[in-house]
Amino acid sequence: MLEEAGEVQLKLFELLDHSDVRQIKMIQLLSKQRGSLTVNQIAKTFAINVSTVREDIKLIAFNLKALGPKLAVVNIDGEVSLLHSGDVSFSDVYYHYLHKSVKYQVLIYLLNHRQFKIQRLADRLSVSTSTLIRRIREINRSLAEFNIGIKNTQLFGCEAQIRYFYFQLLWLGRPIQVNRFEYADDRVAQLLKMGNFESLLTETGKVMLTVYFGLVKQRLTAVRDGDIDYESFNFRNAGNAPFIKQFSDNLQHYFHQVHLSWDARELNQAVGFLVIHFCFNTDEPSARQFVGHLSLQFPKIDTLNRRFIRTVGRIPLAAGLPSTFTEETKLSLSQIHFCLAFYRGALSPDISSVAAKAFAEDELSRFSDGQAANELVQKCYQLCEEAFHTLAISAQDSDKFDKILMRYAVIVNMALGSSNSYLTIACDFNLEQILNTAAIARVGAHINQHIKVSLQPYEADQNYDLIITDQMKPYPHHDHSRVFVLLGMDYGPDFTALNQVLKQLYFDKLQF
Repeated sequence: MLEEAGEVQLKLFELLDHSDVRQIKMIQLLSKQRGSLTVNQIAKTFAINVSTVREDIKLIAFNLKALGPKLAVVNIDGEVSLLHSGDVSFSDVYYHYLHKSVKYQVLIYLLNHRQFKIQRLADRLSVSTSTLIRRIREINRSLAEFNIGIKNTQLFGCEAQIRYFYFQLLWLGRPIQVNRFEYADDRVAQLLKMGNFESLLTETGKVMLTVYFGLVKQRLTAVRDGDIDYESFNFRNAGNAPFIKQFSDNLQHYFHQVHLSWDARELNQAVGFLVIHFCFNTDEPSARQFVGHLSLQFPKIDTLNRRFIRTVGRIPLAAGLPSTFTEETKLSLSQIHFCLAFYRGALSPDISSVAAKAFAEDELSRFSDGQAANELVQKCYQLCEEAFHTLAISAQDSDKFDKILMRYAVIVNMALGSSNSYLTIACDFNLEQILNTAAIARVGAHINQHIKVSLQPYEADQNYDLIITDQMKPYPHHDHSRVFVLLGMDYGPDFTALNQVLKQLYFDKLQF
């Protein structure tokens, strides 16, 4: 854990100074410890000297004090620990650091203004013009993967990409209460109620759409109509569903209320936003049908959906998946692949290639260990590479690749967990019936909850994947069944080894 902490690169925090990034990483590192870390351990982890660690700890303590008494860092005789008593989340910590960043403030300024003057903005941010110019170059390196950038003191790029970037910056970089407060608008609430459109959205989707409308208002108020590039957005068809027509009417009404010029292409912008952020409540028939038809409108999305479902379907244990799960998976995949097809870039506070791979391995190791889990992760990698190739996207878009990898791993994990298949396990203990029943229950309590099993008393004429016994003996009718002998019911390592055997047996049924 300590060795990995210094390697994590946090994309969102490219907007911070190096010292602030290091402080946040220290807070993250301390949050993962049950106890404390020594100053020397922290220094070794981040490859810095002890005096720098002590100075950083003082700065962290000062910064956390601004968030109230519920989160604090203490250094007692060189033993450093993080104290948390609720009511403060990492999003509060991130935002406290982020909103003071020069690069973040430049981006927020451009959200509200068409352009800036170098000297005036430098004075506003209390930095030199050379520092500001250097920070703008750094911003442009981060914006490049979104195909947008700052040129001649203005923000240039496809409007959909600009909004996509800014929404992620606001949603991931600020606590939800900050966004709720800043973008609270009764007119948006009224818009959602018109035609009962709010029933088509999830609760989070409603908040997201409110933030989106506030973002749109900021953008269109700040820039000239002729400066907006709608044409580069290649999503052209919002669909013909009745609720889409109603939504279009609602949008036009909102634009009129806030005194913005209406452009019919705003409908595609808004619908695209709702799709890629999973805002639609797919339990509602109209929304479900619309999302389900995305793959019919866009053949490449359909190709990717089919390939993924086909690959998962080759897993024998997944062959017993209920049809409802397959339908839900297709809906999720359509939204994932829609984002991949039409939007570039990804922003996240805590994802790096290392973290994404670790996340995928953790998801899939619930059913398998070691090489087995790695094979499932590699299959997810392969599916990602095929998706990027199909859509002619460079796999160098690492953050987007990592996000897709994580989502694929989650879906594969859900598929394995939702399967109707299970391991059949016999328990053959040299005990009287009532004690045998208790022993079987005891074994069941120690089995990995993610692996589906049927535990039952041993019968010679039944077939089993595994026989658990407390004494070694021959099983002539079960030559193909694995036998596991317990040293004793109270010997803990037995159950660790048993779960490893179960994972391997489970994975043996997962071969693609």
